[in-house]
Amino acid sequence: MTRRSARSRTGLVATAAVVAAVLATGCSVGKPAHRSFSDPGDEPSVGLPLGNQVGGLDAAAILQRAQAATAAAAFVHVKGTVTEPGATTPFSVDMRFTATGSDGAIVEDGVTARVTRVQNQVWFQGDARFWSEVGSAAAETANRGKFVQVPVGDRKYAGLVENTYVERLVTKLLGKPGPLEKGETREVNGRTAIALVDKGPGGGTIWVATEGAPYLMRFEAAPDARTKGAIDFIGYNDRTVITPPDPDIVVDKDLSPQPTGSAKSTKRPTSPTTKSTAGTTKSPSATRS
Repeated sequence: MTRRSARSRTGLVATAAVVAAVLATGCSVGKPAHRSFSDPGDEPSVGLPLGNQVGGLDAAAILQRAQAATAAAAFVHVKGTVTEPGATTPFSVDMRFTATGSDGAIVEDGVTARVTRVQNQVWFQGDARFWSEVGSAAAETANRGKFVQVPVGDRKYAGLVENTYVERLVTKLLGKPGPLEKGETREVNGRTAIALVDKGPGGGTIWVATEGAPYLMRFEAAPDARTKGAIDFIGYNDRTVITPPDPDIVVDKDLSPQPTGSAKSTKRPTSPTTKSTAGTTKSPSATRS
């Protein structure tokens, strides 16, 4: 269930597409799928009937409904690790999404990018290897421990911005599915879910909830596939408030190091946010079990 390219991608999850976007390949992007602001604390919990009837649909229709439901979810946590054949280090994603933003980290080939979005403003924090890929040693020195506000109109960072929208990240992870067939039904991440088995090269399984909203619950590689691992969709009812980075650790918007003494100050963004005791996403090494 992957989009084939010059770089080998096998199994269910198109991991290479994600990291290529993170490392600024310049993928085209349309207008952000931006939703009107609302206080997440005022959003009602999902209250759909236990049976959502997706089991009576064909596999392609189930997947379509699952993608739409997940994109519309008030809260979702996308977390998992996948290792491709020949990779020296695994790909991992640990991102929390709300209706108004997202926060988390994506790691591949030992490169880590921490990303935060509030409304249509995006900030990222890269490690030393990240900056060696997309910038320079000078950029790494200037931006170490800092967040950089991304110029969302810059095509060079379009892929990075896309990863902050759950519907766009899901599309990259899915790639182009092969023929799908409905499989068994069992509990996955606390909900009854139906398996959509990819019969294409590499195989894999997509699990979709059959109770409540038809959310995506897991993508997993086939047991006999060379690609190993899974991506889980959890925390659909875990209320989270995403806030901008502290202005004191946000550096210049132009993504280039400034001469000594000429760094521009960055004021707090004017996007409406809500104070809460809820935490933002932790790094992959500090997530909940």
